[in-house]
Amino acid sequence: MIRREGYFAITSDRFVPQKSFGASDRCYVDHMWQMLIFTGHRVDAPDRAKSRFPPRLVDAAGRAIGKAIDELSPAHCIASASRGGDILFLEACRARGIPSTIVLPFSPDEFERRSVAGVSEGDW
Repeated sequence: MIRREGYFAITSDRFVPQKSFGASDRCYVDHMWQMLIFTGHRVDAPDRAKSRFPPRLVDAAGRAIGKAIDELSPAHCIASASRGGDILFLEACRARGIPSTIVLPFSPDEFERRSVAGVSEGDW
C-alpha cells in the first residue's frame, strides 16, 4: 500500500513508505483510492452571539457538500459527527454508498452532550 497525501494505492505485494514515493519512482499500482476527510461547523446553538451556521442554511449546505462529494468521488470518508456539517457530510456519503469512519474526540456520551445536543431545530 502506498500512502500519499490522502491517496492509498495497493501495490503488487508490499508496503512502500511515503518517503520513497517520488516523481522518479516507479511502482505497479492496482488501485488508487481517495480518502476524503471533512471538518465543518456545528449548526448554531440558539444562544450563539454571532451567527456562523444558522439552521436556515442546513439544506443549502447539505446540497453543497453532496455536490463536492460527487465531484471528488472518494472511496472512503472520515469525519466526526457533530450536528451540522459533519452529520450532513456523513449522511451524503452514506446516501452514495461510500464507506465512512467516524472519529470522536471523547466518549460517545460526552460527544453527544457537547457536540450534537443543544438545538431544537433539525434531526441531529
